[in-house]
Amino acid sequence: MIDAEHRYIIAKSLRAAGIVFPHVETAKEARAVVARTKYSSFGGTRSLSPVAHIAGITDGAPPGRSHESVADEHIAVICQIESAVGIENADSIALTPGVSALMLGSGDLRLSLGVPWTPDGGDALNDSRFINAVTRLFEVSKTRKKALLGVSFKLPNGRGFEGWIKKFGMVVVTADARSVVKGHLQDLKQAKDALGRSQLYGH
Repeated sequence: MIDAEHRYIIAKSLRAAGIVFPHVETAKEARAVVARTKYSSFGGTRSLSPVAHIAGITDGAPPGRSHESVADEHIAVICQIESAVGIENADSIALTPGVSALMLGSGDLRLSLGVPWTPDGGDALNDSRFINAVTRLFEVSKTRKKALLGVSFKLPNGRGFEGWIKKFGMVVVTADARSVVKGHLQDLKQAKDALGRSQLYGH
């Protein structure tokens, strides 16, 4: 079984442009995840995987530069804020050197605040705790000039929240599992429709 640390190593070695680190709650934790993305020669704890130097594939660098220096400069570190503690420390997390962006984890944030999670936002639409927490994250993003990432299908979509999505610098519009499920549902509907037509015409 591959643990979280090894998954990070594999993703970075395969040239991931950025990594979302979930449940970051303090500046100390933010510093730790930044360190995971930097090689030891640049003050980090990132391991040099064997796949990082495959000739002509992953070892490329401009003249006079190394794979390590280029990789350290160009990987995005995205800290996901999804708890009351994380919201409280959002400013210090955003100020942590090496943090590229923040991400709202709305589902876990609701649970942390005691607001029941539902697919359409549910009680969060009328709960000041959730609204104030997200507003705080918007303010930190703007003040500290850190892009804020949100998942569009997990954001409240009720009246009065239409402008929320415009406040995010990056938006996730779907997820692999979500797309797979929707695709299967569409395939199932087509099969049912075909069976219905077959019975209608006596085949």
